[in-house]
Amino acid sequence: MDKVMRIWKRIVLLVLLSGSVVYAIEISNLSVAVDVAGKQRMYTQRMLKDYAMIGLENNFGNPSEDLKKIMGNFEDHLNALIAFNKDPATAKSLQKVKKMWMPIKAALKETPRKEKAAKMQEDLEALLKQSNEAVGLFAKQTGKVSGEIINISGRQRMLSQRMASLYMLKVWGVNDPQFK
Repeated sequence: MDKVMRIWKRIVLLVLLSGSVVYAIEISNLSVAVDVAGKQRMYTQRMLKDYAMIGLENNFGNPSEDLKKIMGNFEDHLNALIAFNKDPATAKSLQKVKKMWMPIKAALKETPRKEKAAKMQEDLEALLKQSNEAVGLFAKQTGKVSGEIINISGRQRMLSQRMASLYMLKVWGVNDPQFK
């Protein structure tokens, strides 16, 4: 019986420790960095889609939880990219992303409002463009065609989310000519 209790204590301890682990991403090489940086572009559009869905009071897929998760992923990935990077030009680009991210992060934590949706789209578009620059710099660092292929694949992820986010804004009634 004593042996069984020790085993259960170890299991409980293991579960508790694994639940408190920070889910930080580790980047092992430049190809992974290109992929992770590419996800950052997609996350900008996914956050906009979730923002609009919350504003529409559409709970399909639980956009409130998804937004929190994606915001955390964006920040974790950004920090991992900064920690991994050794290139000065890429470091400068990533610092611009970080600077742009902070006010967007604060605005995303507020209750979505239709009057602020166009501004949110504009801010996330700017963040997307800056994130895209960082991806390109990482792809260039690889010195391989594979780096560009990973970059293009990541762009495809972003475009699918962009279509969804713009559609949600249109459904919400945000009338901006650039959404057409």
